[in-house]
Amino acid sequence: MVRLMSKKRVFLHIGSHKTGSTSLQNSLYANKSTLKAKGIYYGGYHEVWRMHHNLAFGLFKEALEEEFISFPSSHYYFSQIAEKPVVVVDRIKQEFQEGSYKQMILSSEGLFAPGHFFAFHSGVALTDKQQVKVNEYVITKLRELLSDFDVTVICYLRRQDLILESFYNQYCKGPDPNITAPLPTFTEYCKARPVPFDYFREISVWAKHFGKENLNVKPYERTQLPEGVVGDFYINILKFSESEYERLESIDAGEDNSRINRDVLEYKRLLNVHGLDVEFLRVSNAIGDAQRNQSFLTPQERGQILKDCADSNSRLAAEYLSRSDGRLFYDTEVKKEEPYFGLTFEKSIEISEKLTNLFLLERKMQQSYIKHLLEENINIKYDNATLLQEVERLKKELTELTAKQDVLATEFADLGEEHVALKAEHSALTTEYELITAEKNNLVDQVDLLTTAQEAILYEKEVLKGELRDIYESKSWKVTKPLRAMRDRLK
Repeated sequence: MVRLMSKKRVFLHIGSHKTGSTSLQNSLYANKSTLKAKGIYYGGYHEVWRMHHNLAFGLFKEALEEEFISFPSSHYYFSQIAEKPVVVVDRIKQEFQEGSYKQMILSSEGLFAPGHFFAFHSGVALTDKQQVKVNEYVITKLRELLSDFDVTVICYLRRQDLILESFYNQYCKGPDPNITAPLPTFTEYCKARPVPFDYFREISVWAKHFGKENLNVKPYERTQLPEGVVGDFYINILKFSESEYERLESIDAGEDNSRINRDVLEYKRLLNVHGLDVEFLRVSNAIGDAQRNQSFLTPQERGQILKDCADSNSRLAAEYLSRSDGRLFYDTEVKKEEPYFGLTFEKSIEISEKLTNLFLLERKMQQSYIKHLLEENINIKYDNATLLQEVERLKKELTELTAKQDVLATEFADLGEEHVALKAEHSALTTEYELITAEKNNLVDQVDLLTTAQEAILYEKEVLKGELRDIYESKSWKVTKPLRAMRDRLK
């Protein structure tokens, strides 16, 4: 495992689900360069989802293995998303060190109670005791993997009845492709405990391992988060200024289009239709009333859930938000809403007709497009015939050019050999020339010396001649003439 030299800060965003996590994660990804400029690292996530589900699913898988709980290993949660946690964290630490960052963000709503949501949606049936063990294992292991860091845990919590309905809506819109039978009713869905209702128990486990002082729990309500989750995270967690936040690249998560007409949703649920999300959304838009009858709970059921969660929520508000009044959620009014009486035969016929018309319209568009493609194919075939002729002409020219190239290549090779020989001869002549030149320069120097010496001798000769002439003409020479004659005779 990679170890860090000194502790740095990690902002660990654990969701929870249905609290705008996707919007936040998309924003963090889109603004990575801005975060990097401030020394904040956001990376090491699942490359497709751009969040740390690879780590969350890996921890969940490891927890199941640790508890000897069987799971469908072929399910894409385990086969395509989950990675070995220590490998993910080591890779993150390595990138963090290489980038010389000061802070890090890890984000996955799957880290909050995976024994509930992950278990249900991957087909793993857990008892309440097993859910507790799995959830605690994930937290314990995560604390161990992040022991090199000072960790701040950020958790946004949505009212339990609302998150339950939102989960079910999402489940029906995008069912698991492994399920072929009709999807469960809302009542059946609730019995599987896909959502933890005891928030106090879940948060207390995080506090036990990461420290109560390192937890930042925030209720997910518009009145308590006026700037939304994205704004709250940048401004209140990362401490961006208002102007810095306004300059960030804005991300539209499409939450306004997340709901579809209740009858269309029920139609899709009963048929368990996989895919065709765009088509069903278009049918829903055509029918309208997407905001009507979206409550799956009756007022009595909703009130009971709020009552069952009241003590846990009150303890959480008092202990982790320091609220003496014990109010976690301010909006707890149970509104009387028009009940949903189910999908009628007439409405199912209307949806079927709209789907049929939609498919027929698409088929007509496809046929028109096919006709266009056929006409285009004819033009392409004509162009291809012309191109074939041109290709044949070019091939002929290419053959001729190849032959010429071969001749030129032979000539080039011959010239190359001649060039090498001439270069060698040139080199030898250059050497000889340099030697002769040196010898010539040496002889010139010698001639200059001899000329100078000759001129000196001639000059000396003239001087001696002058002196001799002076002697001959002197009186002494004339007086001594008889003596010289006597000397010559004596010899």
